Amino acid sequence: MPPATWVTGALEKRKAAYPLWGISSNQTNVCLARKNHKPSDLNVLVGASCVALATAIIEDGSDRATPEIVTEIPDVPSGTPWSHGMKIDSDAPVQAQAELPIDAPLDQVWSLLTDISAWSRWNPGVNRVVVKGPIAAGTEFTWRSGRVPIASKLVQVAAEAQIAWTGRSLGMDAVHVWTFEARDGSVMAHTEESLDGLLARWMQGRMQRMLQSTLTESLRLLASECKRRGRERAI
Repeated sequence: MPPATWVTGALEKRKAAYPLWGISSNQTNVCLARKNHKPSDLNVLVGASCVALATAIIEDGSDRATPEIVTEIPDVPSGTPWSHGMKIDSDAPVQAQAELPIDAPLDQVWSLLTDISAWSRWNPGVNRVVVKGPIAAGTEFTWRSGRVPIASKLVQVAAEAQIAWTGRSLGMDAVHVWTFEARDGSVMAHTEESLDGLLARWMQGRMQRMLQSTLTESLRLLASECKRRGRERAI
């Protein structure tokens, strides 16, 4: 089948779904009206539909159909430092970081964060966590952030110092690093994450704001849970 015919067929096949995904009939008809379709026409509509659908899932938790999720987990981007000083992907279009002093012993903070299967007990934004091995480099785990499914792999575990993982969801690759430093009975917790992929590039500003908010809230929740557990121990 000639490429132009294939593209036309693909556009027509998906036409009925575009309004459900926030793609206007005008956008669809402009592409379909071309006499000699180009692959870029298909990319525009399919890409836009992915962005619209992902936005709906992330922002309003609607019941629109969830796209098929590719669960192949990425390796750490080339050039990413290893050892205790591991960093996120410095070339990614979306990067954020946050830090917060936590008034708790280092071992308690570390134990709480690295008990991945129990994240949902203190972080309401996390659910359906399944860890497929020990807390060690190479172990894979799946989870959901809100309604968004994520497939992750631990790539660095340095006891009471640093834990990092990669992740893939909605066509984006993530690198997330947590670092801890003991300071006179308290802990300075630092978290940073990078996102790369179609959504991260097309919606850079929005994804940046969402990621920054998520990291800040994760630190707040971690500190709050440490404080709660500290009170329980004191009773």
